[in-house]
Amino acid sequence: MILNGNLCGKNVIIRSVVVDDAEFILELRLNPELNKYLNTTSPQLEKQKNWISDQIKKENDYYLMLLSKSGDKVGTGGVYDIKDQIFTCGRWIIKKHTSPVIAVESIILTYNFAFYDLKLQKAEFEVRKDNKKVINFHLSYGAKIYKETDTDVYFEFFKDDFEKMLVKFQNFHTINKL
Repeated sequence: MILNGNLCGKNVIIRSVVVDDAEFILELRLNPELNKYLNTTSPQLEKQKNWISDQIKKENDYYLMLLSKSGDKVGTGGVYDIKDQIFTCGRWIIKKHTSPVIAVESIILTYNFAFYDLKLQKAEFEVRKDNKKVINFHLSYGAKIYKETDTDVYFEFFKDDFEKMLVKFQNFHTINKL
C-alpha cells in the first residue's frame, strides 16, 4: 500500500518505497555488516523490483523508505501484516554511519502513523536473540518481551505504551504530515 503523503520529523522523512528504490535496498540487504540478523535476500535486482512491486499492491502492508532531511536515502522500515488491530513493525535496516536519531525518530513516526492514522492498537515484532543492540533499543522505549524461542525474542508494544514513549522522547515529538 502507498502512504497518503509523507511522514516528517525534525530529522527524517518517511515515504512509501517505490520500485526505483530496489538498488538501494539491495545494497543495504546484501551488506554483510547490516544483514547479519535478516532473512536471506536474492542478489538479483529484478527479483527485488518484483518483490517491491508486489508489496506496493498488497493490502495491509506499508513498505517505507527513510530519508534524511536533505533527501538522501538512509534506510527502510515497515508496517505490515495488519489484522485485528495488530500490526508487525519491522523491515528496519539503516545505513552505517547514520545518526541514531534517525532510528528513534523513524520508529516514533511509524508508530504514530500506525496508532493514529491507521487506528491500530498493538505492534508485534521479533528480533534475533543475538541482536542485543536492537533488543536493548526496543526495551529502552517500553516494548515488552512476551515470548522467546531459541533464536528470537518476541515483542509487543501497545498504543498506551507509545503515549508513554512520547513523553520520554519529547525532543522527537515534532510529527508533521506533508
